[in-house]
Amino acid sequence: MVTRKPPLVLLTAYNGTAYLPAQLSSLCAQVVSFTAILRDDGSADDTPALLAAQCHQDARFRLSPTSGVHLGAVGGFFALMREAADSGAPVALCDQDDIWHPDKLTRLQAALSDAEARFGADTPILVHSDARIVDADGRPLHSSLWRHQGWNPAAQSLPELLVQNNVTGCLLMINAPLCRLCAQHQPTGDLHMHDWFIALTAAAFGRIIPLPAAHERHGCKHIGAFPPLPDCTAHPRPHPRADCPLLPQRRTISASVRRFAAGRCAEVAGGLRPDSAAEENGKAASAKEGRISDAEQDGTGGDDVVWVMRCLFRVLFTTFPCAHREIGVK
Repeated sequence: MVTRKPPLVLLTAYNGTAYLPAQLSSLCAQVVSFTAILRDDGSADDTPALLAAQCHQDARFRLSPTSGVHLGAVGGFFALMREAADSGAPVALCDQDDIWHPDKLTRLQAALSDAEARFGADTPILVHSDARIVDADGRPLHSSLWRHQGWNPAAQSLPELLVQNNVTGCLLMINAPLCRLCAQHQPTGDLHMHDWFIALTAAAFGRIIPLPAAHERHGCKHIGAFPPLPDCTAHPRPHPRADCPLLPQRRTISASVRRFAAGRCAEVAGGLRPDSAAEENGKAASAKEGRISDAEQDGTGGDDVVWVMRCLFRVLFTTFPCAHREIGVK
């Protein structure tokens, strides 16, 4: 067991009066010690008052200096991660409209500590869990978010996650090295969602550990929970990799995107940082093989780490529509 600091919970809320009391109550009921940073994203309802009251009555909670500024979900969570970057604590993200099981933080932290013991405390690590889906009134809708979405949590490699994200922000915990790495990415307007960025960063530089047990009841109103296919709820299928009929197609798409990104990396790189021809060829070769160099994985490359991140995510979020057209993905 390596991670010893209490978890740090980051919550950003927007017009969340209807849901915050239940979420804050479930957070207070956690059986492990924790601290929390709360921020309001410029709400027009009583959200600011609710958050301020929580901080006033419970010393575990404090308001972020950015509270009240409208940054959006991505910008809000990145602002909080920058505040948490130097804390050295494991970080859990919290949505306003969920209900947490009392042992959620305990089990995520235990899994994170075990992973740090296996791979090293300096390795960027992400652990995440499944969830049960409920409606706004708490009535069960589906026993597994992963099955509901048709996600395979064993898909943890960078090429697989470039094609489809299976990590949900409110179900993850990251260690301090991964939090510091993500916090280096200053521009957030080019990111689709923060959890996808975090997952890709963990896949590129560290490790991802999925936990099969559901730790949280998650409202279906979350942006990542799309409506199920017509037969998903009536005939839920097992989730093992071999049982997924889309896997051959996903493997083909993944290979195509990887080849496409390898070429684009060399093009995008020229506008980010001047490199020698040997360095450019090395980075393109690494991208083609779906890997990052050992120095960059270890974080010893300094500016190289930031360069790789900027290159990777510009490729993903600014050229992915072009990739879809070129490789024939609808």
